[in-house]
Order: sequence, then C-alpha cells, then structure tokens
Amino acid sequence: VYKELRKIWHALEAAATLPKASATDFRDNTIHCLSWGRALALLITYIIRAGIASVLLVAGILWLARTTSIEELMLNSVALNAILDVDEF
Repeated sequence: VYKELRKIWHALEAAATLPKASATDFRDNTIHCLSWGRALALLITYIIRAGIASVLLVAGILWLARTTSIEELMLNSVALNAILDVDEF
C-alpha cells in the first residue's frame, strides 16, 4: 500500500509541475502543458486510487487483526500479499 501511495504522490507532483493551458500540448513525445480538464481528470483518478489503497489497507489490517491462530495468520497474510500484488503481474 505504501508503494501505491508513493506512486500516486509522485505522479500527482509531476502533474502539478506542468504548466496549465486551455489545450494540452504534446509534441516530441513530451507533454509541454496540460489542459485544465485533463488536470482535473488526473486529480480525480489519483484521489480514487488513494481511496482504494486506503480501504485495502484498513480492510487488510482488520482482517489480520481478527485472526486467532498463528497458522491462520500466516495463511491470511500471504493471501493479503497476493491480493495487493495482483496489479504487478
């Protein structure tokens, strides 16, 4: 979850440094300025991604906290790790 939130922060920081204009200027495989509509769409996307990561963090913590035996804790932690790493395959 930390890696995902860090990626979101870096992408948001990069998008914030781009100058804003009425139209997106993309030339020579580089974005020179970003339209306000695209900047707003990026912001909404980043907020949704951060929300999903936060919900997964809280749900995972609560799920692991309810585990009573060591065997189940190990099994549940491996399962939770597999769920969090699904997007990296």
